[in-house]
Amino acid sequence: MTQPIQRPALAVADGWKEYRLLDCGDGMKQERWGPYTLVRPDPQVLWPRQGGDPAWKDWDGFYHRSDTGGGRWEFRRPLPEDWKLSYGALGLTFRIRPTSFKHTGLFPEQAVNWEWLTARIKAARSPDRGVSVLNLFGYTGAATCAAAAAGASVCHVDAAERALGRADPDHRGRLPEVREAGAQAGPPLRRHHHGSAHLRKGQRRGDVEARG
Repeated sequence: MTQPIQRPALAVADGWKEYRLLDCGDGMKQERWGPYTLVRPDPQVLWPRQGGDPAWKDWDGFYHRSDTGGGRWEFRRPLPEDWKLSYGALGLTFRIRPTSFKHTGLFPEQAVNWEWLTARIKAARSPDRGVSVLNLFGYTGAATCAAAAAGASVCHVDAAERALGRADPDHRGRLPEVREAGAQAGPPLRRHHHGSAHLRKGQRRGDVEARG
């Protein structure tokens, strides 16, 4: 008799207090990001939306897709350029900013990975043994901040400069410095407490510049 496939339990990011997924379906999702509620597209939402009313209600910002690609935000009330969102389980704070391509700068479902990474780093560290983390394609640096707050020396790499420097400035001055990489090639590296880095256009992958 064929044995059923055993799969690990689904990890759920249920430790949030300031973020909540309110509704989803038909390629859209409605989320509460601190004091503001946003509705935006998500191609992974493949199932139909429950309920009989197709309209989305009680939102502050709605992202409308364009038939020619991209889209635009519609806001019912003025929103600040960015605002803070905290993940209390790890003592992390992030800046949320709706972008022209419907992102907010943070993927809240990744909180389970931040906690996993934090636990592994703390278990591996000792007075005579440090932990180094290389975060490739690090985007705005949530995992980088989690790893650095756990005590790791982190090198954060992302080719998109605008994605960097978005973690809340409150972390600066208390996170470990970024680990230098590729100092033998290109201009000297700068160090910064923020713990993020990017590749300048035309640089080789070993030429990493720390950036805050």
